[in-house]
Amino acid sequence: MTSGNPRIYIPHTNGELTQLLRRHPDARIYAGGTGLLYPDGVRRLTLPPVLIALYGVEDLRRIARTDQHLDVGANATIRAISRVAHNVVPQLLTDTLPHIVPPGLRNLATLVGNVCTLERVMTSVPTLIALGAIVEIRRAGGGRWIPVARFHGGSTEAPLAPGEVVTRLRIPLDRYDVQLFRKTEDTRLTMAAIASGSKRTIENVRIVIGSSAATVLRNRELEAELAGRKAPLGRREINQAAERMRFAARAADPTFTSFDLYRIAGFVTTFLYRVGR
Repeated sequence: MTSGNPRIYIPHTNGELTQLLRRHPDARIYAGGTGLLYPDGVRRLTLPPVLIALYGVEDLRRIARTDQHLDVGANATIRAISRVAHNVVPQLLTDTLPHIVPPGLRNLATLVGNVCTLERVMTSVPTLIALGAIVEIRRAGGGRWIPVARFHGGSTEAPLAPGEVVTRLRIPLDRYDVQLFRKTEDTRLTMAAIASGSKRTIENVRIVIGSSAATVLRNRELEAELAGRKAPLGRREINQAAERMRFAARAADPTFTSFDLYRIAGFVTTFLYRVGR
């Protein structure tokens, strides 16, 4: 816990929020606050000198859907999203939501907060990257949109500049023929994949693996090669793809155990066997 008394600001409008960001560009921003309690996956309260709490901004609680996408505000909790999940969100996200935080924290933890935890890849991140989600970043005087993948893409450049805050998550509502999510029992691995196509031809494949590392694993070269192939894939093609993903995982993160690599290959195998069947 930090020494001294931290200053906590609770804006109630977007205008108040941007004014505070201008005055305190280095403030720690939070909504549910679970990231403050578990900063490194260990339960301990860590408070920086200045905090800005988003939960007073009612506008950021909104969950809205159009024909093309789903918008989730920074204050929308996992519980709130789960209440409408079966009607408005892709099946991949519906399957992911129960695994993000324990039941007792679902009224506090937010999906946007899960994305913005940069120290490690949180449970929702592989799913949101697979679905092509983007986030809205606001600052005093303007804003921009960037892919969720930018937060955990291995770049040395921080996705948020001082004085910026993520206010909204946008999830495309595209059609997918296969959607698969898995989280291992030991929580070491989170895996998400989607595939779509037409007339027995694979048109789009995304396979995203998350671990305790700060970056996700994604073999874009393999995805590009799978696109355009006839479905269903043959056993040899599937085994080769699984082995390539295993090799890419070993090269990307030397902390993966042999069992981790086995489970990654098994996930890819299971997913690809479903494509076109």
